Amino acid sequence: GKAQHSALLSAEPAKKRRSPTPGINFKLRAGSPGDRVFVRSLSQKVFSVYGPYDEILDQWFVEEACMSFVALKKGARIGFILIGNPSVSASDMDVEILALAVEPVLHGFGVGSALLSRAEKVLKTMGIRSLLLHTAVDNLQAVGFFKSQGFITFESRAAFYPRGQDALSMKKNLN
Repeated sequence: GKAQHSALLSAEPAKKRRSPTPGINFKLRAGSPGDRVFVRSLSQKVFSVYGPYDEILDQWFVEEACMSFVALKKGARIGFILIGNPSVSASDMDVEILALAVEPVLHGFGVGSALLSRAEKVLKTMGIRSLLLHTAVDNLQAVGFFKSQGFITFESRAAFYPRGQDALSMKKNLN
């Protein structure tokens, strides 16, 4: 994605959220500078096949180049979403999801959906009309997840990632 960003959102209070699957309780809160090590570590774990995203996302995070939310289970960070800063976004009010990651052992428990839903709710209040993202063509789990959340594919991008993988560009209207 593009680096077109500039501030962390930190005013959102943490709220408890029960996922659809019994036994997994988690809460969401706005990201903060203290989440940097976690974002870097999880990015390295789940995105390294595509390129040095631990470094790339860390750079955006350090530059306060995005809005972020973090999911916590019993106080431990388990997932995050990073979104390009709406204040420096395109005039048509699109913003880009730069990354959405959940600890692999906790996939399927509603954490990613909750992070996305929280971000969408906040973005709508800011007048954002649509969300964009890129995901690898061969990342079928992510493609399926984003389709289930209302995203549609509008473009294929050859050799989009630093390690050469092709990507799909996906979009969701927030109206």
